[in-house]
Amino acid sequence: MKKIMSVNPNPPHILASLILAFSLGLAAFCQPGFGKDSGRVQPSETGLLETRVIDIKQAIQAVSEEIRRSPNSPMAYCKRARKYTQLGLFKEAIKDYSKAISLNQNSSSAGGFVYQMRGYCKVQIGDYKGSISDFSKVLASNPKSGAALYNRAAAYEKIGRKDLAKLDRMALSKIHFSPESCQQISYARYLMHNGEYTQALALYERKIKEEPSNSFAYMGRAQCFHKLNQPAKALEDIKKLESMQTSLAPCSVLKATILLEGEKFDECIEACTKELTSRPNNAVLLILSAKAHKAKGDFRKAIEDYSNAIKIDPSNTENYSARSQLYERLGDLTKALKDCSHMVSLNSKDSSALCTRALLYRKLKENDKALEDLNNAIRISPKDEFLYAKRAEIYYSKRLFSEALKDYTKAKELDPANQKYYENYSKKIREEISSSLSK
Repeated sequence: MKKIMSVNPNPPHILASLILAFSLGLAAFCQPGFGKDSGRVQPSETGLLETRVIDIKQAIQAVSEEIRRSPNSPMAYCKRARKYTQLGLFKEAIKDYSKAISLNQNSSSAGGFVYQMRGYCKVQIGDYKGSISDFSKVLASNPKSGAALYNRAAAYEKIGRKDLAKLDRMALSKIHFSPESCQQISYARYLMHNGEYTQALALYERKIKEEPSNSFAYMGRAQCFHKLNQPAKALEDIKKLESMQTSLAPCSVLKATILLEGEKFDECIEACTKELTSRPNNAVLLILSAKAHKAKGDFRKAIEDYSNAIKIDPSNTENYSARSQLYERLGDLTKALKDCSHMVSLNSKDSSALCTRALLYRKLKENDKALEDLNNAIRISPKDEFLYAKRAEIYYSKRLFSEALKDYTKAKELDPANQKYYENYSKKIREEISSSLSK
């Protein structure tokens, strides 16, 4: 994938829709409906966009399949809506955001970010009154939302209500909001998405010098520091944000992530617990808390956190996998098996889930069911040597020596680095075959 090699604080107009998707809460700042074209698209940028379009369409297909499996997951609808927005399919995005809101009326995100994004999409199709309604809902929960004030003022202008637009702009002046600043920050996030962390960091550094009270710049810089393996500096910026009494969900997630990675498990749990009191539907914080509890050996608390995360996002197979492992560690193989079966029901083409369930069936001495799962897993992933080795073990236990020998030979072929391991088992099987023939 081609990379952007220089920082342009005023990105070309055509990139604006892509930048939107990476803004993490900045929402609809300076979008095409309200902004001005600042330049032509360069050839390298065109190539980047073409690559992105392919990626986005594939992502839409994946999320659509997720929705088919879990039609009541608001997160899935939000994910697909954001992808539709990136492609400029605003009517489809509006439908998905509306569905997400209807599924989770009590969600804090439905009170802010989702309405913000739906409002932006309505602007793009000319539904200014509808967008005003959505931006007003954002402001009801966060009266200092610069994005909502800025966009609502612009929408008021579009319907001829200059008096109301003036009131919103007066409110903007009191919170020192700068749409140009937000455009630059959105571009910095776009650079981060492409892995250009050093360039994004330079942009955030400059913005902080220009606007020392810009919380989004501090948040972005903290994320860059984290990606550049400078956790201490990232935590300094998070501390600054906390002193500014900034309510940014990514801030709490980043803090908990850094504490977890630094093996400060008690502090991570404390940070997650504190933030979850105001953001009870934040599945990411619950997962981070679960991982910290697991690292401390408190498997039951970890299971509790994963269970709550599953309630919020029942389509996330990774949470079922993690909880299944914990149940197994506690010796509750029945519950572990149930989680594995749920993973398979969500994605029958997941060879890893099938293999994990097969291993549990083996522990429960249900070898026929284990064999069936491994057969299906091998059909899906025919080059996974581990699957052949595990199936060979079952064949051996059932005294099907020829089949076991074939699988060990195949595993050795796929994994030449461990030939000695497979040869030892093969030798043992040949001895068993010879012994059987001599009788």
